[in-house]
Amino acid sequence: MYNMVASSKTVSRTDSNETSVTDENKGNTATGPGPWGRLPLHGRRAVGLSLLTVGLIVALGFLVSHLSVLWTQYRQVSEQSTMAPIRSMILSGIDNIGVAAPIEPKTGDIYLPPIELRLPANYDSNDTRSTYKYSWDASSKHLTVIDQGVVAAASNKLYNAQDLNDMFSRVPEVQACSRGVVFLPAGEEFNQDWKLQGSIQPAGEETARWDLYIDKACPQNAIPASVMLGLKPY
Repeated sequence: MYNMVASSKTVSRTDSNETSVTDENKGNTATGPGPWGRLPLHGRRAVGLSLLTVGLIVALGFLVSHLSVLWTQYRQVSEQSTMAPIRSMILSGIDNIGVAAPIEPKTGDIYLPPIELRLPANYDSNDTRSTYKYSWDASSKHLTVIDQGVVAAASNKLYNAQDLNDMFSRVPEVQACSRGVVFLPAGEEFNQDWKLQGSIQPAGEETARWDLYIDKACPQNAIPASVMLGLKPY
């Protein structure tokens, strides 16, 4: 003999002509029409959980992106505060090189006392009447003339550096520009990193002849070197 138990179902109609079918054994209700309404309860829970997961992933991605931006900004501020004293120390050492070349107030001529030469005012259109400094090594008879305008332009690049590595990569150029134009007794061999720009013998064949060199790492010094070719005796 078989015992058969039929599932008890209740069918009702709503005013909107939708049919609600209740399975009293399972306790699940589906309301039609529409795919959401036809989903069983556990299906709707799964869809809701999926949507929640997607939302959490999107929110987490936004948070990580925002934190990354904040961290980058923090590092930049931190590096800038570290760069400032280092940059100041580098530039301070460069500023202490040499002494100012005297200028005749009436004529504007610039004088180089160690070699008794002067640069006439308005000698060359490239001469911007920049402030010149010089240093003299009496033992080797080497004169260095520094164009402060060239050094300032190179030094400004340190302020535009994005980080420490970028700043240190620019230091060699600043140092090279601070070495200026070097006057050597003619014929004397010099460092291979330096380039000969010309020679002068302002006071005639019986006087000293000078070769002018610049550091190859600062080609900007070619301009003051060309100006120095116009030196005259005084």
